[in-house]
Amino acid sequence: MVITFTPFKDLLFYIGITLNFFTVIAVASLLVLRKRPGWRKLRVVSIAWPAVPMFFVVVSSCMFAVGMTMEYKVTSMAFLTVATGALVYRFRLKGRVLKAENG
Repeated sequence: MVITFTPFKDLLFYIGITLNFFTVIAVASLLVLRKRPGWRKLRVVSIAWPAVPMFFVVVSSCMFAVGMTMEYKVTSMAFLTVATGALVYRFRLKGRVLKAENG
């Protein structure tokens, strides 16, 4: 709710950087998960593998670096928000999920 009081330009930049960060994580996870045994390889995903995902990760990472140089405060706040959410999930919510599954 606090971020809605920021200027609209900063809010759009914050949303864009956060979405970019999550798409990079999603595509990079494909690079890791596809190496696991039992991964079902689809022909559609196999076109130009791994060149296209690697290109996407490199270009998007460059966009994040440019964002850091253009709007350091907004990009830092986006990263801090994601990191805080990951820590809350790791130490607070994940324990509850594991307890519910086991008990």
